[in-house]
Amino acid sequence: MQVLQDYCKPFSKADAIWPVLPLPPDAIELPQLLVPPQSLVRLSDRYQRLVLRGESPQPKDLEVAPRLKDPKGFSISLANHPFGAMPVLTVSHHDDFVLIMRCLTHRCEHVPVQGTVHAQALAGLIHWGLIRELGAKERC
Repeated sequence: MQVLQDYCKPFSKADAIWPVLPLPPDAIELPQLLVPPQSLVRLSDRYQRLVLRGESPQPKDLEVAPRLKDPKGFSISLANHPFGAMPVLTVSHHDDFVLIMRCLTHRCEHVPVQGTVHAQALAGLIHWGLIRELGAKERC
């Protein structure tokens, strides 16, 4: 059996410094947040353009993007972790948490979420800001 430290060694630059936050206001780094959750939306042109191909959003994409119920209740911080800093998104309104979870964890699909769920770990996000800055191979 492999120890966790050995398992994590292949992740190149996992302990590198994160980009300076907050990002510039016009940077759309997580386009998943522009796609309203609905059934089979991952097959739609909008999802494929914005999320899978990293194309710039069109005015219509911004108009129909989901909105947080409590935008002032949103924050991001970096938490200590044995393998480096880990970003933590915090929201004060449970509906906002469900929206973000559906967009980032479930490919913008409108999946059922129990009211007792209050946290979710995320992995494998397509982050076009880092891909453009570091390159697809380096980011992978």
